[in-house]
Amino acid sequence: EAIKTANTKFSIQHDGWTTRNRRAAFLAVHASWIDGNFVRREACIAFNQLGADHTGATFAAHIVSILKENKLWDHWSGVIVSDAAESNIRASRFIQLEVDSEIGSVVPMRHKIVDSLVLCFAHGLNRAVLDGTAAAGAELAMVEKDNDKVLAPTIMIDETEVGGGLRRYTGLAAEQELSVEEKELQQEEEQMRAEMAELMEEPVPDGDGEEGDGEDADALSPDDAEIVQEYEASDVDETSSALTRIHQCLVKIRSSPKSLTQFTELIKSSYPGEKKKVVPMLRNATRWNSALVEMRGCVNVQRAFTALVNSDETGK
Repeated sequence: EAIKTANTKFSIQHDGWTTRNRRAAFLAVHASWIDGNFVRREACIAFNQLGADHTGATFAAHIVSILKENKLWDHWSGVIVSDAAESNIRASRFIQLEVDSEIGSVVPMRHKIVDSLVLCFAHGLNRAVLDGTAAAGAELAMVEKDNDKVLAPTIMIDETEVGGGLRRYTGLAAEQELSVEEKELQQEEEQMRAEMAELMEEPVPDGDGEEGDGEDADALSPDDAEIVQEYEASDVDETSSALTRIHQCLVKIRSSPKSLTQFTELIKSSYPGEKKKVVPMLRNATRWNSALVEMRGCVNVQRAFTALVNSDETGK
């Protein structure tokens, strides 16, 4: 009610996350506005548990539902503040489609929502580091993401999510009436992905691979070969494989509450009285330094990993 009586427009800030055991996902939505006394106000207008992973389509469905149920469409400025994850950018597109479909029943907005999206600069910088090093030929052992996979928006009936499901973004977008600008943006994204995929492809040697060491470089285009040679990109060695195995072990540990609890107890028994020894956090695809943080955490509880391996070898 405070938002409705303020005679000003409000902006939305939202964020989503999962529980430590990755079993549940949540979405928090905040509103910020200036009241009649020119005082900045903010409030949490929704805190919803998501029915699936936090994807752009799911975010959009919840935000649209919140605005409709609380009759806030006419009071919203169209501004969304979030981190720079691709899911949030897609959410703005889905919401824009909803706004366009509601023309005539809501106050038209001056600007497109996709043009009023405020993203976290630090998050964008992290993505730039990842994409830049990948384009330079660096091998990054990061979490793989399927950027083309989303969940179709759901509707809420008696506080229960109904409909939706796993879809391909390209197929879903084809079913929607996209503007010329949105189609051009989609084509640019597809072209960029194709170029990045081409840069990341490893050259396949001809024959039995008995030719000289320069064969890989010769198989690349001149520009790509120069980049690879400059950064000395090479195949994943045994060290990288070992780090990958440690990461996979940590993924398995965090895959269920039971295994997470068991490893927590193993840490306590391996480091009695040391409360700072905890289960390491998993790396992710949106923080360029998260792989280093993960490995440092694993080294910090090395005894627990050793005990876990020994128990597996003895069949305990």
